[in-house]
Amino acid sequence: MFLKKITNLRSLRLENCYTRFLSKNLGAIRSMKNLKKLELINAEITDFVAIELRKCHGITALLIIPLFEEKCAHMNNLIIDCLLKLKNTLTHFVWGITLQYLRISDIFIQNYQKSLSDLGYSSNLSEKLEPLDNMAVYRTTKIKLQSELSKVNQSKLSNPLGTESPENDYGYKLSLDTVSVSELKHCLKSIFGNTKVKIIKILATEASQVFLSKHFDDF
Repeated sequence: MFLKKITNLRSLRLENCYTRFLSKNLGAIRSMKNLKKLELINAEITDFVAIELRKCHGITALLIIPLFEEKCAHMNNLIIDCLLKLKNTLTHFVWGITLQYLRISDIFIQNYQKSLSDLGYSSNLSEKLEPLDNMAVYRTTKIKLQSELSKVNQSKLSNPLGTESPENDYGYKLSLDTVSVSELKHCLKSIFGNTKVKIIKILATEASQVFLSKHFDDF
């Protein structure tokens, strides 16, 4: 691939980078010793992509706008896990979340609640969530965020969690939870310390207009 032939890049921006492309090229991106800024627009973050991305410790500035899809909870967890691995090396970070992505997230959460209700189970999720402001996450990831917050002596997440996934009256393990966009922003800012963090809501059509340089004066 052409990226393997480029060795002196300091900045790289990739748009509409779907699974196969990212999977084939992240190794080459990681080997770019001078690369400091990476922008991934409409990126499909899979397990393999997340594993490779979190090894990119040479990158100090990162912009991610994930491709909205039905597996939003899994993708959110992959991105958060990746960020926690890079927290000591990133100086600037922007997470762009499209309204379409948040709409799918709301539908995902509603379907999850309905499926539990249809089975006679109760959900631990609030039924009065603010529309277009909810990130579906696994409980294990929310516990990680809570743990990281405690390390920096910050307040815990709302509706704090225990270390074990609780069971309802029917013995059903509740694995899904939610975090609001503003709460997630607070978490990451606290955990990242001096790293400049922004989480922005955008229309899908605006994704190509988002640049790291537009969000930071010192960039």
